[in-house]
Amino acid sequence: MKTTNSSFFLILYLALLGIFLLLIPNSFFGAEKYIIPPTLDLLLILYFLVFSDNTKQTKIKISTGLIFSFLGYLAFLFTPDERSGYLLSLFAYAIAKVCYISNFFSTKSVSVKRLIPITVILVSFGTLFLFLIWKNVYEALIPVVAYMLLLFVLVKTTFLRKNMVNNTSYILAFLGSLFLLLCNAVFALDLCYTKIAYAEIYIYVFFYLGKLCIVLGTMEQRVDKTQLKTIFRGRA
Repeated sequence: MKTTNSSFFLILYLALLGIFLLLIPNSFFGAEKYIIPPTLDLLLILYFLVFSDNTKQTKIKISTGLIFSFLGYLAFLFTPDERSGYLLSLFAYAIAKVCYISNFFSTKSVSVKRLIPITVILVSFGTLFLFLIWKNVYEALIPVVAYMLLLFVLVKTTFLRKNMVNNTSYILAFLGSLFLLLCNAVFALDLCYTKIAYAEIYIYVFFYLGKLCIVLGTMEQRVDKTQLKTIFRGRA
């Protein structure tokens, strides 16, 4: 019964997201942005709290991250001043990312051989990204860079979990972090560099699939004891 209900929640979540994406290009009033995304956020929080069998500590970290992500979207929607709304939402999203990072991070997963290539890739991406947008974000450059670094840490943290947890959890969490990075990259480029066709659709797809993957990756998280033994033998 629990599996059936869990599947129903996932189908409902994806169906609502699909309906929302279809409405975006055909909307006259934009009312769906005030209804469906907050509903998706609340649905995902409820889904995680009801169906997750993770530890209490993990539940607190991920649910807190989801709540702050929800608050970040509300701040972006309802703050009268656009710049203040952007900074408030950025702050809330940053707290969400810290919660996700604290859940996935483990000192046991740090491998210099795997850390160097992902760091080089992310630094290259970040350098090019800032080169493209910095002229239009100079007033908010510090919070933008700080948030970008948090996203990079999240990507690295989920990437370095390989061989520490089961493959399903690893792939889902890593995909989730990449989706969230792409969401913010598309948003910033569309806002500060050049208009991107269907940018809004890409942003919402990456945003809500990213959070879903983070949740599913957490719910599937199991320590791979066989791989851990192999790693520790290698280190010894």
